[in-house]
Amino acid sequence: MRKKEEKDLIKFLVFTDLHYDYATHGDERIRQILGRAKSEEVDFIVSLGDITAPIVQYSHVLEKVRNSGLPLYQVLGNHDVKVDLHQTMEFLGLHEPIPQSCCSQWAGSL
Repeated sequence: MRKKEEKDLIKFLVFTDLHYDYATHGDERIRQILGRAKSEEVDFIVSLGDITAPIVQYSHVLEKVRNSGLPLYQVLGNHDVKVDLHQTMEFLGLHEPIPQSCCSQWAGSL
């Protein structure tokens, strides 16, 4: 539980370039990311792209992050746009390359 004086702060975890599809220890790295998000009591998670290749066999990677109970906001990485952009955005569940409304609930305090 956050301290009283911290209640108005926005805390988020940012990660990038997981590259689950070819980097080693992908499951362990996801576990560490989500463990840190939980221990730090963040409000949301931001991925700066290149989580994994946009194919069905890796959909469990996104599900682990989405099932964390924390909102996930994503932007596209350089590897994400090297393949079929439409396919990548569909895989990630994005309707636009950079979400415009990710932080609207905090906009008055930024």
